[in-house]
Amino acid sequence: MKKFILLLVLSFPFFIFSHENVVNFDDNSLIYTPTPTVTPIYKIPDVEVKAWDLLKDTKHLIQRCKQGLNDYPKLFREQMDEGLLKMQKVISTINTAAVLHKRDNIEYAWEEAIADPIHTLELGQGFIDEFDTDIKTMEKNQKKVKEMMKKDAKKFQVIQEVKLKYDMNEKEIFFIKKEIEKFKQQYKSYEARYKMIVKNKEDKINQLIAEHRELHKP
Repeated sequence: MKKFILLLVLSFPFFIFSHENVVNFDDNSLIYTPTPTVTPIYKIPDVEVKAWDLLKDTKHLIQRCKQGLNDYPKLFREQMDEGLLKMQKVISTINTAAVLHKRDNIEYAWEEAIADPIHTLELGQGFIDEFDTDIKTMEKNQKKVKEMMKKDAKKFQVIQEVKLKYDMNEKEIFFIKKEIEKFKQQYKSYEARYKMIVKNKEDKINQLIAEHRELHKP
């Protein structure tokens, strides 16, 4: 029995861990006071802030002009075509009898016909004035930015980005001015047609009256 117990003990690995072999973990060793680091604070120079504000204002005006030029010229053309057609229809109804006996009816129909074209022309002129004002403001802003980049170049942190945005604005302003000029020409064309139709109406009435008087000369 003693031999059996002895063999059993010898057949399994037996390790004796002494006090020196035990590893003790101290949780406090995992806690440490972080070393403070300096966080850099970047301040954009005032001149650069002002330049960006001017460029953003110009971009806003560019977008406004683009939207107006995209929508209004087509609407202006459609409204003027419709209005001028109504004016011509009134002229086609004018005859000697109407001029002599129903002149009030002619003038009433005429005032109704010209109301829309007059209103459309006034709105068109308003758009042109607004476009011109926006262009002047854009060019003024761009000029200021250009002067700032030239005079205070060393004060800028990212002058290349400012220059890139400046150039992009200049390109867009160039094309917007072309579109505005096209609309101005369109406006002048319709304004001339309106005046011509007004003249045609007056000429027709005067001609009918003159013919009647000639026909009934004593």
